[in-house]
Amino acid sequence: MQIQKDLKSRIQEILQKHNIKQVDLAREIGIHHSTLSLWMQNKNKPRKQDISNSQSTRIEELLERWIATFHANKGQGMGTGQFRLPDSRASQFMSHHTVRPVLPISKFHILRNQYQNSIKQQRQEIILRKTQEQLKNNPNISLQQALNQSAQDIPIEPPKHQQLVPITIDFELDGKKIYQTFCWNLNESHMIPETFARIITEENQLPSVIEQEICTQIKKQVQNYKCYYPTKNEMLKNLHVDLRVENIHFNDQLEWDMNNTMNSPEALAELTAKEMGMPEQYEPRIAHALRESISSLQRQMEPKTGEDFSNLKKSTRTLIESNANFNQFKNVMFSNQINFKNWVRCELEYDHQFEWGPSIELLDQNALRNVQKQEDRKTRYVRRLR
Repeated sequence: MQIQKDLKSRIQEILQKHNIKQVDLAREIGIHHSTLSLWMQNKNKPRKQDISNSQSTRIEELLERWIATFHANKGQGMGTGQFRLPDSRASQFMSHHTVRPVLPISKFHILRNQYQNSIKQQRQEIILRKTQEQLKNNPNISLQQALNQSAQDIPIEPPKHQQLVPITIDFELDGKKIYQTFCWNLNESHMIPETFARIITEENQLPSVIEQEICTQIKKQVQNYKCYYPTKNEMLKNLHVDLRVENIHFNDQLEWDMNNTMNSPEALAELTAKEMGMPEQYEPRIAHALRESISSLQRQMEPKTGEDFSNLKKSTRTLIESNANFNQFKNVMFSNQINFKNWVRCELEYDHQFEWGPSIELLDQNALRNVQKQEDRKTRYVRRLR
């Protein structure tokens, strides 16, 4: 308790001396301001509505690190984003690791926040210079009017549209399998594959020699990705999601409109995980599997170009052959009668109804070994395609 009181007094002293609000401090270390308020009030006992001991320990560690960084920067640390935790939606970028879990404080978010803060600071400096020029040229204008006019002359750069590419990092190192899935934004302006590979290597304490391998796999999969331009017509395709996390096997089959730009794999993954009572770590995995299936179908729908004219000529038929084949098909078509077996729009049988919709299965040791063998075969096949 003495350590907690000492830490609390140091925090209060810094906040009062530098005129820092608790809300800004909570935002800086990446926790909710109400959680920090409970901790500051010494309500850190495991009650129903208060924070638990593990959360209290986590808050103390974050505050100790924040104090050290604050003193190292001599009071200039607020707003740097150095200890901001990744939010829940950022998990689509950093998802599942089979080697070592990702650290709660990611260097990716540190660099992103530093870049965004530098852009904001540059814009503010330009606005101030323009405001000074307007006040000098027009003494009758007020300061607020000059600031508003300068801000309108320098609009905020709108965020770029995200075009996510499903990326799978899969290779072996010293007999240990390294597997990671995430989505890479084609319009990413804050990160390059080389920096991202170095972050993965450092956070998972991997040898630096695999940085080039991770970077190569990211670049290769991004280059092989084909952009799909939807049309106005509806195009329904069957999507199949089949993934495993440890001994939990998730399976789902659904119809997806390829031309509907409002469809979001991330929103569907979040809704499915909540309906099935699954942990949050499944959301990015399901979204990644959906995007992989969608990308595979988009590649299949692309028209084949670059074919040799001789091959096209060999595949064509004469008018006589085409007419004969059409007459043969016509005779077969009218000879068959529509019944229950060949009726396309008949009701699904009871056993086939469970093929559509999500399902969860807990695997035993034998089933787990069989699934792992199937995954290894699928991985080797996918590597050959890449």
